[in-house]
Amino acid sequence: MSERRHADYRATRVFGSLDGLRALAVIAVVWHHSPAGRGFGDWPATWRGYLGVDLFFVISGFLITTLLLREGERNGRIAVGAFFARRALRIFPLYFAVLGGLALALGVVWPNAAMAAPFFADLPWYASYTSNWMHAGTFLVITWSLAAEEQFYLAWAPLMQTLGERARFVAWAALAASVAATAGLFDGPLAWALGPRFRELDMVQATFAPLALGCLAAFSLHRAATFARAARVLGSRAAAPVAALVTIAVASAPEVEPLRYARGAVQLTLTALVVACVLREDHGLARALRLRPLARLGVVSYGVYLLHMLTLQGTRPLCASLQVTDAVRPWLLFALNGAAAWAAAEVSYRALERPCLRLKARFTPRGAAHV
Repeated sequence: MSERRHADYRATRVFGSLDGLRALAVIAVVWHHSPAGRGFGDWPATWRGYLGVDLFFVISGFLITTLLLREGERNGRIAVGAFFARRALRIFPLYFAVLGGLALALGVVWPNAAMAAPFFADLPWYASYTSNWMHAGTFLVITWSLAAEEQFYLAWAPLMQTLGERARFVAWAALAASVAATAGLFDGPLAWALGPRFRELDMVQATFAPLALGCLAAFSLHRAATFARAARVLGSRAAAPVAALVTIAVASAPEVEPLRYARGAVQLTLTALVVACVLREDHGLARALRLRPLARLGVVSYGVYLLHMLTLQGTRPLCASLQVTDAVRPWLLFALNGAAAWAAAEVSYRALERPCLRLKARFTPRGAAHV
């Protein structure tokens, strides 16, 4: 039975629940960046929408590693250049369209805007995907996670090509280093390199741990023996709902913001959730995660993430002009901005991203996992 389940897993090209998980992740982030993101006073998990980024990271680490493992096994090598081309076609068009649009608007149309000077000061960091190591002066601070992803892509594909499955030791080392950084063992070097405010950086708070955990999950499920062990723990239909509930419980830890030690525990439970959702397609959350609106939101979640702070600049004054009570206003703004960001992401996806994504077929090996 275990061998058959492993064969089914290895034959799966599209993991049906991951778009739904992406949708939940981006909803959490949009929530976090709205006034409603202050949450319910007695429920800490509702203050912590930023944990949606950690879920994105776990999914990314898992999918990228799965794709590269399968390509290396199938073809005897990993076409690193083709991998970079696929990632560029997915990430670059909208990202640089946003940077270019803002540069034009703030350089020509509104050169005296308050955002102009900090934007152009930070632009080299944004353009080079290194903004995760600096204190951004604009709402484009959210690009820190995209910078971390890009650094992961640039390092991980060549490592996988060189080391194959032995690259799992690098993932373990990255995880250990992240835990050590969280524990404060690197505070001296980090303060020297990043300044005394280094703890305020989102990159230092999240670390590369969730990406490493996603990678390690992919290695475990790729091999029959470790797949069988994972299936014994997380292979039941109830495993995904239980992992989701445990994640919410751990995210409710009464720890001072931002989460530090408990964040690692949340990253572990998020990894368990992802594993439970890919071990079997008929897990207990499958019907909910595959609801058509949720799955669609997951498809365009990259655009929603990148654009939601931009749309917030328009929906915030609109919401302020409406005659609603102060109690309702934060929730209305969350709903309005979520809808505006989704609409903008749909336009971007259809007009810009999807035409570029069609070109990925030229660089995609047969049988590749869906990323």
